[in-house]
Amino acid sequence: MHASTTIGTRSIHIDWATGTGGGPGFAYKLVHIYVDGALVDESAHGGSSLGFTLWGGPALAVIRRGPAVGVASDWFLGDGPPTVWQMRPDRGE
Repeated sequence: MHASTTIGTRSIHIDWATGTGGGPGFAYKLVHIYVDGALVDESAHGGSSLGFTLWGGPALAVIRRGPAVGVASDWFLGDGPPTVWQMRPDRGE
């Protein structure tokens, strides 16, 4: 699945995928963040019934000096599409 937006003049595109399988059982979630068509960051979480676990951190892309977008790592624990956060630095104003 995917979502797209624009911040200023920058094109932001986020792809995400989830999946499960059997024999042995496994599950995964992936997120990729693209800025102006280039992959900037990615994160993956997964596990198997054999006890294997992969926990990546949040996916984060700085758009220009200041603004950034991210997908928090707690999305990987829930259902549904990820929440995308737009962050701006605190300039003390």
